[in-house]
Amino acid sequence: MIGPGAPESTLTGRVIRDLRGRQLIEVGSLDVWRDFVDVRDVAEAVVAVALTDVKVPPVLNVGTGRAVLARDVAGQLFELSGQPARIVEDIHDGTPAVAWQQADTALIGKHLGWSPKISLDQSLTDSWAAQT
Repeated sequence: MIGPGAPESTLTGRVIRDLRGRQLIEVGSLDVWRDFVDVRDVAEAVVAVALTDVKVPPVLNVGTGRAVLARDVAGQLFELSGQPARIVEDIHDGTPAVAWQQADTALIGKHLGWSPKISLDQSLTDSWAAQT
């Protein structure tokens, strides 16, 4: 999850936190693909499920339906920040990473007509603005 108010335990939350006060940012491997969905879109999906009168499947995936390279997301945050920081990847940080994660949002779209509204660019811009 990304977006304003996303926790520091997420990649974007951690990078934003570190960009505010450090010259060197250390992260695990950024060589993974993730479906980065804005927290506001997630909230909208939760409300849609809570308010529906329609019987829905027990599991509905919430996401954008697109996988993005984590390195590209971190790079966008660096560009937005304009900070003179440097990122260092610890590719041997011991955290086993699934190389690719992407949500199949077909069911939530079919049953509730839900789809994400906030683009990755807008989410990252809003995230940086909320933290500065």
